Amino acid sequence: MARMVRKQICIDAELDRALAEKARQLGVSQGEVVRTALRRDIEGSKEAAAEVAWRRVLDSMDGARAAGPSGPVDESRGRGWTREDLYDNDDGSP
Repeated sequence: MARMVRKQICIDAELDRALAEKARQLGVSQGEVVRTALRRDIEGSKEAAAEVAWRRVLDSMDGARAAGPSGPVDESRGRGWTREDLYDNDDGSP
């Protein structure tokens, strides 16, 4: 088992009764109930943050898609430039 670090917290009487009852139901110590709850909350926070970040990426992609391609669009080619336009030489070589 990992080394434990002692923490002291204050809770109200109602929460104290609920904690004692939960520990009794689970057959574990009150400290274990608290540790489990903290782990669940911390992991849930990480998952929520990852979900928010992913949603931002998807929203950004949706925004870019809605804005359409940059630059003028030649409807026959789907864009306003060709691969050869990216090169300095007229023959398309770098």
